[in-house]
Amino acid sequence: MIRWKHCWQAFWEGPDYLEMPRLHRKLGRYRSLTVTLSAWLSAWALRVMSPVALVVLPVALLTSLYALIAVDSPVRLLLLVFLALLLVELGGGFWFRPRVAVVRRVPERVRTGSEFTVLFELRNRRKRRAFDLFSDPFRYSSLLALRQPARLGELAGDGMATVEATWLARRRGVVRLYRPMVESRFPLGLLKWSCRGSGRVDRLVVYPAYVSLRFFNLPLGALCQNAGATGYSRVGESPELLGSRDYREGDDVRHIDWPGSARRGELVVKEFEEERLKRVALVVDTFAPLSASQFRKKAESPELEAALSLAAAVTEYLVRGEAVVDIFAAGAQLHRIRTGRNTACLEAVLDILAAVEPESEPALEKLAPEVFMEIARVGGAVILLLGDDAERRAFVHRLAAAGVSVRVILLGRAAADVPREWRVITPDAVRSGRILGL
Repeated sequence: MIRWKHCWQAFWEGPDYLEMPRLHRKLGRYRSLTVTLSAWLSAWALRVMSPVALVVLPVALLTSLYALIAVDSPVRLLLLVFLALLLVELGGGFWFRPRVAVVRRVPERVRTGSEFTVLFELRNRRKRRAFDLFSDPFRYSSLLALRQPARLGELAGDGMATVEATWLARRRGVVRLYRPMVESRFPLGLLKWSCRGSGRVDRLVVYPAYVSLRFFNLPLGALCQNAGATGYSRVGESPELLGSRDYREGDDVRHIDWPGSARRGELVVKEFEEERLKRVALVVDTFAPLSASQFRKKAESPELEAALSLAAAVTEYLVRGEAVVDIFAAGAQLHRIRTGRNTACLEAVLDILAAVEPESEPALEKLAPEVFMEIARVGGAVILLLGDDAERRAFVHRLAAAGVSVRVILLGRAAADVPREWRVITPDAVRSGRILGL
C-alpha cells in the first residue's frame, strides 16, 4: 500500500527532468490530471525521440496512410526507405545502447549572472564501445541557460572519461536537479537510448548578485546595544588580553600563565576582555505583486531583486566584524536567521535570500506580534522597502513608537512627501553596482 502511494505521488510530481506546470486555486493546491498525463507523454517522447525524429515521424505516418490508399503510387518506395532506416536505427541503437555509470559534480551555490561548470565522470559498464554520448541532455530549470553541453564522441569498453558542461545562472532561485542522465543518439540520430545515474538529487542555489559595500552606517539604536560575541560565533575570534592576576579557586586552568607562575613562584592566570558585537535587525519587504503579463512571462520584480541584492551586500559588510544581524524576510513564510562572524553564516543568508518569493499581499503588517517584539528588543533596524504606501509607513511608525532606531531604504519611486530621513535608491543603481556605501 505504501509503495502504491509513493508511485501515485511520483505520478503527480511528474518526470523529474521536465519542469511541471504548477496550477493553484485560491482554496488549496489544484493538480490537473490532463496536464499531468500530457507532461508524462511529452517527457517520454522527448526522451525517446530526437528533434529530427519528431519532424520525420509525422511525415512517415502521413506517407504510410497515403500508401495504403494509393496502392500503385511510387510513395510506397519512400515508405520502404523509412522502414529500412527505422530497422537500422533500432538494431544499431539497441546493440550499442549505453550502460554508463555517471557521477555528477555541481557547485552548491552560484552567483546570479555567473557561468559555472558541471563535471561528469563517466564509466562504461559494457565491453562494447559507446558512441555519441550526451550528459544531462535536458534543461535543469528556466533559471539556468546551457552554454556548452557535455558531449563525448566515443567511450571505450570498460573505459572512463570526464566531460563538463557550462551553464549560465540567469535568475535567482533554488534549482532541484534531476538524477544524472546519459543518452546516445547513435547510429542515425533518430532515436535516443538513455540510462540514469543513482545517488542523491543535487540542489543548486542561485543567490542574488551584489557588490560589496565600502561603508554602512548602522542605526543609532544598534550602536548602543552590544551583545557578547561568544553568544553568536566563536570562529576566528580572539579575546583581547588585559593582564594577569593571582589564581583563584574555580578559574579555568587553561588560562594559567605558566611562565609568569614560574617567575613568581605561585599560580597566576591571564585575564581577557570578551569581544562584543553590535546587533541590528534587517527587515526585507517582499510585497511585490506581478501583473498578469509579468506572471505569464515569469518576469521578476526589479524592486525585490534589488532589495535582496542590497540585503546580501549589507549582511556581508556587517558579518565581517561590525555587527550581528537578525534578518527577517517578511512574507507568507517568514524567513529568519541570525548571523555570526564566519563564512558559513553568510552562505546561510544567501541560501535564504535565494529562496525568497514575491508576495501578492502586504507582508509587513502580517508579522506575528512576537516577531515584532523581537525586532523591537534589538533596538536598531534597517528596513528595505519595495514601495511607499500607508501600510508600509504605518509599520515604520510602529517600530519607531516602540523605541526602535529605524533606518529606511526605499527601492523604487518615492512619493513627493517621502520622509527626509529615508534613503531612496533605484533598482538600476543596485543592479549596475553603483551603490558602494550607505
